[in-house]
Amino acid sequence: MQLIYGVFTGRQAAEQAITNLQQGSPSTEGEVVSAAIHDIDLRNEDLPRSGNISKPAAIFGALLVGGSMGLFLALLMSGALAGAGGPATIIGSRPLDAVLLTLAAAAFGGILAGIAGAAGNRTKVQNLRSEIDKGHALVTLESSRKRAVDIVRTLTRHGALDAGTL
Repeated sequence: MQLIYGVFTGRQAAEQAITNLQQGSPSTEGEVVSAAIHDIDLRNEDLPRSGNISKPAAIFGALLVGGSMGLFLALLMSGALAGAGGPATIIGSRPLDAVLLTLAAAAFGGILAGIAGAAGNRTKVQNLRSEIDKGHALVTLESSRKRAVDIVRTLTRHGALDAGTL
C-alpha cells in the first residue's frame, strides 16, 4: 500500500476532491482504500513508519555501493586496471577477501541510504505540517502502489496545490 497526499486551499476543496475520487474516474475507480482530511493537525499515527520509506532506499544503496565495489575489486584482481595505471593485481588477496569487502560496502551503502531516505521523508512531513498551519487542508489516501501516480494526477486535476506519495 502507498500513502498519497494532496494539499488543498481548504476543507471544502479537499472534500470535493475525495468525492470526485470516490465517484471514480476510469483510472482510479475502486482503488482508494481509505481517505482522511487533516485541517487541524497531522498526527504521526496517520503516516507510515519511516522504515517503510527507508527500506527501498537502503536496498538501492546496498546494491549500488556493493555492486560498484564488487566490480571494482573484480577488475582490480583480474589485472584489467593495469593498462590504466593500476596495479597488475592485489598481492596476497583471495577471492573471499573481495567478497567480504563487497558485502561490507553493501552494508555501509544500505545503512547510509536508509538513513537518507528516512530523513527525506521527515522533511516532507514537516513541510506538510506547515501547509496545515497556513490554513490549507491535507488529504491523505491509501491505495495500491500501481495506482498511486494516477491518483496523484487526479488530485492535481481537482485543485491540489501539491500532491505526491510518502
